[in-house]
Amino acid sequence: MKIYKGKIDITPQEKLKLGGFAHRDSRYVGVKNNLYLRVLIMEVDNRKVAIFTADILFWSKEVVEELRSIIERKYLISKENIIFSATHNHSGPLLPKDMLPELGEYSQSYSQFLKEKVIHLLDSVFMNPIDVYVEYIEDKMYFGVNRRLKENGKILMKPNYQGEIDNTCSLIKFNNVKSGKVESILINYALHANVTDDNYINTDYPGVICKNLEDKFEGSIVLFLQGFSGNIRPKLIIGEEFFRGTFETVENLGNQISDKIIKIISKNGKIIKSELDSYSLKIKMPMDLSIQQENKLFSAENNDFFLRWIKFIKEHPEKEIDGIYLHVQGIKLSRNLMIITLNGEVVTEYALYIKEKYKDINFLTLGCSNGMIGYLATREQLLEGGYESEDFIYYFGLPGKYSTEIDNLIKGAMVECVENLMKDVI
Repeated sequence: MKIYKGKIDITPQEKLKLGGFAHRDSRYVGVKNNLYLRVLIMEVDNRKVAIFTADILFWSKEVVEELRSIIERKYLISKENIIFSATHNHSGPLLPKDMLPELGEYSQSYSQFLKEKVIHLLDSVFMNPIDVYVEYIEDKMYFGVNRRLKENGKILMKPNYQGEIDNTCSLIKFNNVKSGKVESILINYALHANVTDDNYINTDYPGVICKNLEDKFEGSIVLFLQGFSGNIRPKLIIGEEFFRGTFETVENLGNQISDKIIKIISKNGKIIKSELDSYSLKIKMPMDLSIQQENKLFSAENNDFFLRWIKFIKEHPEKEIDGIYLHVQGIKLSRNLMIITLNGEVVTEYALYIKEKYKDINFLTLGCSNGMIGYLATREQLLEGGYESEDFIYYFGLPGKYSTEIDNLIKGAMVECVENLMKDVI
């Protein structure tokens, strides 16, 4: 395999309201550490796969579609072979413009700035191809906890130590054929990047991890690929409640996870015989629009927000008229190693499902990729209620809640990807 790699600073130059927390009511006041866009391009037999990851909340569908078209035309990488992943950083910019301003401030100039950075980065990385061999390593890490707890018949956002969780940390290491030097690492782990809600730009813990490993493996590029972390939060808990800290808390957690990853990397991995293939599909998501008829979440005193949401979705009717589409992308890196991406905040149960169904395949499951259609909960969770099933829709500008049918649709779409990528496997 041949790879191309690089990173570029994408810290906003303008003052804007950061994405991720509705209670932030002003533009950021400073920068704790810089945000980066990273890319790894893999090439086998002239077929390329490009993975981008950025220290942002999530990408927008419009930016992804535009960039994919440019990259396919200019660099001859098929659209289906391009992943735009976000670390889901709650202390960075918001890209989509079809969400309520409480979730963050849309900036057309920042979107343009980021698109230009992508192209500039690609122009530079193709000048330095590197021949590598590939290792896959995985282990368990226990920095997260399920955040859906049922109390008195209601789902609360509190630590649920008995709740399901995918604790797998999957690593792909790219080593220089001649020197054995580590050139790049892909890290896939499911853990919300919402450690701090201070009003400062920072990378949250994923950026600390990437910097630490890039410092240890000089000259390397490390990409953190956010997993299916929709209902998984860091174990930052006082008593029976979650808390959010400062940037010092971010650094402490990032350092702890980095230390664990370095130990995992030191183990002998499986040498991968590389082959690249892709398959993708999109499915219209069924919705229940009856929620527009009654305010079930906000108090009578806060009915104003409910009414503003109604006004917003009427002013942005495209989601209701055109529909909302799930995009599922599968990338085969070898016959036993695949990447599955979804354009939502996916709950952990879907990662556990696909890994259990195909026990002979190692999966990197990526949420927050190629756009954002909100939280993707299971049938049971949609019936139970709670933030991941219903409460989030107001901030994401959705016209309703997802139907329970999406459970089978999501599972079926992932299976379709895997089955198509396995067709040539003997």
